[in-house]
Amino acid sequence: MSFNLRTGTADDGPHSWPHRCGAVTHVLRALAPDLLGVQECLDFQVNYLRRELPGHDFVGVGRNDGDRVSEFAAILYRRDHLDLVDVRHM
Repeated sequence: MSFNLRTGTADDGPHSWPHRCGAVTHVLRALAPDLLGVQECLDFQVNYLRRELPGHDFVGVGRNDGDRVSEFAAILYRRDHLDLVDVRHM
């Protein structure tokens, strides 16, 4: 599954991250993807997803520093269904 989260710091008024994060969690739990690619995800959003989807592990880095700063194109995967074999970031 691919999911564009929209950056969590966008000034979206009633559609800002604090107002929609629960809906995101609801959709992800209902669809229960084994593999989830997220776009425009910031570090605090990654942390939120990791808390809300405890059966998932995470792979990804921020695009600006190769660590935790800026947007991620992250992958979360169900560790009971998939095994991580290799990780490379370009």
